[in-house]
Amino acid sequence: MKYITNLTQAAVAVATVSSLAIFSASTAAAEPVSLIALDDFSKVSGELLAYEDGIYLIRTALGDLRVKASSVECEGSACPVNEAGANVNS
Repeated sequence: MKYITNLTQAAVAVATVSSLAIFSASTAAAEPVSLIALDDFSKVSGELLAYEDGIYLIRTALGDLRVKASSVECEGSACPVNEAGANVNS
């Protein structure tokens, strides 16, 4: 139960839900990733559905979440990279 509570708090802390934003599933493959808050307090894992305009769209056990890339570090082979080959928020 504590895990669910922490996961819920993490999702609320790092998720930016916007009903106006539309993400394309073709932007990123639906592969597993972990988004770790920069303060190392929270971690959300799920399938990366898209990355657009600095926002991850990730499918979790709690539903689809939109998370600002500037507030997390992405771990996993599906994480988007910049021109230098580094994680987009490195």
